[in-house]
Amino acid sequence: MRTGVSKSKFIAGLNQETQFLLRCLDAKSTFYPSDFEQFDPDIFLHNAECHRVTNIVYTTIKTNHSFPVHIKNRLREQHVANKLRMLSYMAELCRVLKIMNANKIKAVALKGPLLGELYYDDYTQRECKDLDIIVQESDVQKAYEILLDVGYKLSDILWKTPKQKAVYDKTFHHYNLYNSKTNVQVELHWRLNAAGSDSILKSKLSWDTLPVIQACGQAIPILPRNDMFIYLCIHGGTHQWKRLFWLVDIVRIIEREGAGFLVEIYNQLSQKSEKRYVLEACHLAYVIFGIDLHPIIHEAIEKDANIGRLSEVSIFSMSTISDVYLSPISSFKTFSLAMRKFIKFYWSAIYLDGYKAIFTSFSNFFINPSYWSIYSFRDSFFVLNYIAAPFLWIYKLFNKVK
Repeated sequence: MRTGVSKSKFIAGLNQETQFLLRCLDAKSTFYPSDFEQFDPDIFLHNAECHRVTNIVYTTIKTNHSFPVHIKNRLREQHVANKLRMLSYMAELCRVLKIMNANKIKAVALKGPLLGELYYDDYTQRECKDLDIIVQESDVQKAYEILLDVGYKLSDILWKTPKQKAVYDKTFHHYNLYNSKTNVQVELHWRLNAAGSDSILKSKLSWDTLPVIQACGQAIPILPRNDMFIYLCIHGGTHQWKRLFWLVDIVRIIEREGAGFLVEIYNQLSQKSEKRYVLEACHLAYVIFGIDLHPIIHEAIEKDANIGRLSEVSIFSMSTISDVYLSPISSFKTFSLAMRKFIKFYWSAIYLDGYKAIFTSFSNFFINPSYWSIYSFRDSFFVLNYIAAPFLWIYKLFNKVK
């Protein structure tokens, strides 16, 4: 694979809606009346929202006189609402971390408004739908109880019994909690990724020497810049880079830190799977946003054919994220799309982590809190939950709605 030759092929793999969205992210774009002849503003706005780039799109096109005013006005309305939400998210993040600190729990902010503070001119430009916080595994129960005390509740039923909770904590890596009063969702992490997949950062995370950033009058711990970048690559790669704003983060960091920063990170990684997460992120940043890469990174991408295959899967995921989800059995079209997503997801996992990823995914299939919310056996017969899992999966499939 030659990265220079592949650019047009990868861009052509994006659907028209996503290609148009990319044009809106380029301040140099010129738009023509023919661009809007069959243009559906609702689909455009929905696509921008799904990719979490509404704020960036509006900021980019607001002075572009070739873009229709009535669509700009709708973008501006959403832009204002998003900025207000991000202001409230930053305030809530600082409040929660201050409470954690008062209770002698060291909590680290991941992504969210603090990433915007570091790499965007205005942190409210970086949209998010939740706040990610990681604490040491020994502190997670205490941190969880503190969040309950300040008004948060689990967004979904994750367990009903002590055994289910123990299995969940061992298998997964965060709780989703929601505060109805502040309208904020928090992901409380005790690992950066699911069990067995965060070795890249686990050994490097020194809780006593973390860098800090000043926000809301307090010092907030964050990941070191190298570890932060690797974490973002792992997170995006795990989800097939389906949201453009994750890739925008990568572009902003590379532009700010410089091409040599990537070489430094690449050289510190030892395992092939670790490097692939970073190389795929760099490749996508190159083919989609034209970001300059160091020759060493270009060479590494060209030597590993799986990087191109991973990027093709991610291009597919970017193009289908805004599709209205229906049960796979509702029509042949939805069934076909579901099967394509299923196959591409697992091929992507294999390209990244080898066949170990299949074993992990297969194991996690039998440990699903959504099954337990339908029916579960008491702890003394816990093993029967594994036997029931395929039947509960079928039940969910036939009862799944939009």
